[in-house]
Amino acid sequence: MNPASKRFHFVRKSENQAILSIHASQKEGGTIPGRLFGNFLEHLGFTVQGGILAQLLRNPAMAADHNLTPDQKNNLLDNGRVAEGIHRLRKEDIDKYREWSPQIGCTGFGMLILDDETKDGIPLPWKVVPHGAGRGNEKGRIGTSVRLNPGKEKVSLRQGIFAPLHREKNYSGHIWIKAVGEGNLSVEFRRRGKNEQNSDENSVIVRTDLPWPKDRWEKIHFNLVVPEGAADRYEPIDFSITAEGNGYVWIDRAVLLPDDNIHGFDPDIIEEARTLAPPVLRGPGGNFTSGYHFWNGIGDVDYRQTLPNPAWGGMEDNFFGIDEFLRFCELIGAEPHICVNMGSGIAEEAAAWVEYVNGPKDSPWGKKRAENGHSDPYNVKLWEVGNEIYGEWQIGHCGAEENARRFQEWSGAMKAADPNIELLATGSPFDAVESHHHWHEALLDEGGRNLECITLHALPDNNSQLGDNERIENIWRSIMAHTTRWEDVDIPKLLQLIDSRGKSGKVDLAITEWGVLGRPDLPVVQNIGGAVYAGLFLNMLIRMKEHIRVANATAILHGGCIRKAGPFIYLDPQVEVIKRYSRLAGGHLIPISCEGSGYDVEEGIFMAPQVEDVPYVDSLCVEKEDKITLAIVNRHPLEKIPLKIFSDELKGLDLILSEEMTSEGLAEGNTPFMPHRVKFVNKDVEYNADNNVMRFDLSPHSITWLELE
Repeated sequence: MNPASKRFHFVRKSENQAILSIHASQKEGGTIPGRLFGNFLEHLGFTVQGGILAQLLRNPAMAADHNLTPDQKNNLLDNGRVAEGIHRLRKEDIDKYREWSPQIGCTGFGMLILDDETKDGIPLPWKVVPHGAGRGNEKGRIGTSVRLNPGKEKVSLRQGIFAPLHREKNYSGHIWIKAVGEGNLSVEFRRRGKNEQNSDENSVIVRTDLPWPKDRWEKIHFNLVVPEGAADRYEPIDFSITAEGNGYVWIDRAVLLPDDNIHGFDPDIIEEARTLAPPVLRGPGGNFTSGYHFWNGIGDVDYRQTLPNPAWGGMEDNFFGIDEFLRFCELIGAEPHICVNMGSGIAEEAAAWVEYVNGPKDSPWGKKRAENGHSDPYNVKLWEVGNEIYGEWQIGHCGAEENARRFQEWSGAMKAADPNIELLATGSPFDAVESHHHWHEALLDEGGRNLECITLHALPDNNSQLGDNERIENIWRSIMAHTTRWEDVDIPKLLQLIDSRGKSGKVDLAITEWGVLGRPDLPVVQNIGGAVYAGLFLNMLIRMKEHIRVANATAILHGGCIRKAGPFIYLDPQVEVIKRYSRLAGGHLIPISCEGSGYDVEEGIFMAPQVEDVPYVDSLCVEKEDKITLAIVNRHPLEKIPLKIFSDELKGLDLILSEEMTSEGLAEGNTPFMPHRVKFVNKDVEYNADNNVMRFDLSPHSITWLELE
């Protein structure tokens, strides 16, 4: 029997109201696992460059091929034009940008760039001043370089950046460079345009003189200290490598860091990630992992190659490899969860990856790890074998039988490297609606003795199988019914299949990506729709906790959580939802009965085409450390629902917290200029402590959070 049905028992009524009965005497003994509240990191968008890393320069290795589509490049430039102009606006003119929320899906360039001279052969997003005094795609030390041709006037290689001058005035870095001839060399911060302090355009803010390089590649370090008040809060500036003299100068690589970086990471992102505090963090993908080879991201960063990102477009400079990922996990207190390449990789590579991370220092790959600065094994337990290998969008995608064969081969090799790891096999959420592919049957029958956990991805698309003219409230109902479909139908059927193969209790599930994908003007992971779906999904996860080994929200940086666009950092609404649910780890479930209105879906999204008896009100009750928490979600897109909550077993408790998150529209989210538009606010609740009855209205499309003690 599905235990979730006992933990939230729904009786559908026709009236537009809901009555919740709390059965405190039936509190469960088992606790809620922390692994249910994990998150997901992928090399996508601004996650690495322009996100986690404090490194301020994009394309630091001067790669000639940016690997962007015209639309991707234009989106980056459009975002850059908006961001560059903001610091010049009067406060009353900023209103027109309040809805600006940059979206991007390529890698290596953050969310925006400020310059493009690729038509002249200069690598994106660098520029040469004066125009025509240099060229890219020259032979470099590692890959390609840029050659400057200084003559009678100074020549500069520049890149526009948003330096975090509000918190740090000291900057350090290095360049790999060589030259012939003789002359003068410097690095500078330069003003891109006029500001209040100095009307001289392109003036030097600070300069550090460097020695003229030799004719063999050498690494030259530098420091720059910005004077107080030299630039406005949101003003971009140019980083410039400037040469004058006779001869040529070649630049292979440039790195620039604020001195307050934390092991090379952005301290603002570290702070936000620590506050989010995911117990588990999955990486490096995602689709990215099916084209990723871990050995490209180990060793001295200065010797790592920049390569195309075949999954998402843009480039992968390999500054954030496996050691950096594990250090990031350590800094934010997350258990690492590694997803290996089963697309373009081979089983021996996956085994080498395990040995690099977990092997003793005298093993071949463990020795390399020790040489790279980490003598002791990392002892990572969670290893996922492949990502969405069932999808035609995935590098190396395959059918059900081949997935089972690969898992048997990969898992055997990985277990040989470390027999103590936990292995997660690639399942398919499509099996529930396309059962003729027999994905899970093949995996259970042919996956071999190391099969212990099957992964699923809960990623409903807000525009799949629904017409462009479909009303947004109907799309909303369809998306929000997905969790009911999974809880009542799809997951129980998969558990029955596992049981039919005699593997009940031996094979469990993991949901290693979840969140609503699709168009930003519809309910999606980064707006109120994502927040409401998060509440529904986490309610479902907790109710099915015995069967779910780990779950990872989409995603810590590339959508649904922390946002960074140039000088702006803000949070998507579901962050506050996930934070609250995470605090329930270690608590005990209390069953709830619900009588209320509901609905049916007959022609819904692809992942939930038909769903019956979807309750408008979904709720969870947890006791932890003498505190009772009620999480209540109103699925209804348009109507408030009168709610009554009672329990004779909870008399005398004080209501210490009552909050609600909702929004005016069904696709509202936070933006750089409205970072707190969608958030939890205090909610008035009529509460009689003597008989423990509460009465209040649930706002449309809302999450209500109550705490009693």
